[in-house]
Amino acid sequence: MITTTAGRYHGAARRVSVPSAYRGGVAVALISIGVALLPLLQPAGPGNSSVVDAVFVLALGATLLWVGSAGLRVHIPYVVPVSILVGAGTVAGVLGASPSTSGIALLQDVGLLMWCATVANVARSEGALSTILGVWCWSAIFWAGILVLAVSFQQTGLAGITQREGTRAALTFGNPNTAATYLVISFMLLLASRRPRHVLARAAGLALIAVAIALTGSLAGIAGLAAALVVAAVVRVHQHQGAVPAAGSLFLFAIVGGLALFGANQLDLPARSRASSHPLLRDSIGRLDQSVGSRDLLVSESIDLFRSGGLHGLVGRGPAMTKTSLKSVQAPYANEAHNDFLAVLVERGVFGVVGLVLLGAGLAVRVARISSRGLSPGYASVVPRPGALAGAVVALGLSSLSHEILHFRHTWVLFGIIAALHLWGGPPERNPVRGAAA
Repeated sequence: MITTTAGRYHGAARRVSVPSAYRGGVAVALISIGVALLPLLQPAGPGNSSVVDAVFVLALGATLLWVGSAGLRVHIPYVVPVSILVGAGTVAGVLGASPSTSGIALLQDVGLLMWCATVANVARSEGALSTILGVWCWSAIFWAGILVLAVSFQQTGLAGITQREGTRAALTFGNPNTAATYLVISFMLLLASRRPRHVLARAAGLALIAVAIALTGSLAGIAGLAAALVVAAVVRVHQHQGAVPAAGSLFLFAIVGGLALFGANQLDLPARSRASSHPLLRDSIGRLDQSVGSRDLLVSESIDLFRSGGLHGLVGRGPAMTKTSLKSVQAPYANEAHNDFLAVLVERGVFGVVGLVLLGAGLAVRVARISSRGLSPGYASVVPRPGALAGAVVALGLSSLSHEILHFRHTWVLFGIIAALHLWGGPPERNPVRGAAA
């Protein structure tokens, strides 16, 4: 007999007790394998698929078999905002120039949400979440080490393991900025879960990942990591000392950051980097002006596309159609939006933006509750520093201003981990039991 105990944590069922003989071990194992293989995106298959997708399809199947046979309640976090995004995208795609292209993008949206839901439902026990986080942290250290070694030994066969964009390392992500977002999230997960457990091993892992982020040359990744660390520190101060000291620390960080930016401007750091003999400096900080200029041009072109679109401005031109639409109007710089807000506005219209805003709000509420109201003792032992998750979300938010991070698989796995903590990890006193079923 299987006994399930359902409770509520701010409107969501809390946890389920199942026999020790089977607790979704197959699903946990498959998710862990998928998490370990997250960087293996190249070479890509049809529809930009990869070996990771096959593993997650198996994990989804195992999860459905488990929850179905055990009579467990299934939760699909973020389903309302994603449904709005998909619905708006469907209308825009049908009315757009290439319904088939948009259709593939919409299937990818649904697939990413299913990834997220699979992680959130399987991690309904402390042990399952601990396994998933442990695999992510240790595999991230491994992949960071591969990236650093490949760059260090460029004249050997090892160099072929990591792809390059100029001197910037991309590992097997196909893009240095995608690699950087994965590494930044991983850095913050190491802090949140305090993995590895030994402090010296953890410090070495954090240092290795930080070096790997630098080697990607991603300005968004470097800035995102700095912002994530500031947010994590402020949340930590708020938890232990209250709102006033937290506000004071945030003000102090703002002053230090402002002085740093002022100093960089006074020294004309981008120009000095362009003239540097170090190729990575030239391809990272040295391209700051060029990168900002291209992004500004894309913003201007995308806004013009929205304003002049008529019906397409209201409902969108269809998912994955920004570059094609810019080419059709002979825009000087026809490219993808490189900005989640602009991409949704142009491709899914006003209603799509509503879905995006709701998605951001849902994430913010979950992270705030996890960080400010605490976790149950079991989950707190797995994620003793939940404020680091808030930092990871802020880093992703900053990256979304210059890259379309909602297409990244690791983004949605992180969203699933956050949803799992919100669903199952609340303190018992804040989760009144609703009832039991046999």
